[in-house]
Amino acid sequence: IDDAAKKLSEASYPFLKEIDWTSDVYAKVPTQSPAAVLKAIDSMLKMGAAMDPSALKAGVLAHSTAIGHMDSKLVTPLSDYTAINAAIGHMVASAGQSKTMD
Repeated sequence: IDDAAKKLSEASYPFLKEIDWTSDVYAKVPTQSPAAVLKAIDSMLKMGAAMDPSALKAGVLAHSTAIGHMDSKLVTPLSDYTAINAAIGHMVASAGQSKTMD
């Protein structure tokens, strides 16, 4: 997972840096119906409940660290981005295939 996260992060980081993270589009309500949004949230909650607590904690801490290191364009350093991707990989893997492929 860690090697794949490193490869993904290095390949996608240039794209990540080109996004305007200061845009208000990210604060707007999803364009899906309320029922579709609730279904997606329900699936995410179930997957989160199935995750290994230590993997979940590592993911939270990786995100928190990255938030603390954001630049003026709200972009985090590559090392933090890599840590987030690795943490997400471990979190999802810990939930099991039945929760992630729902």
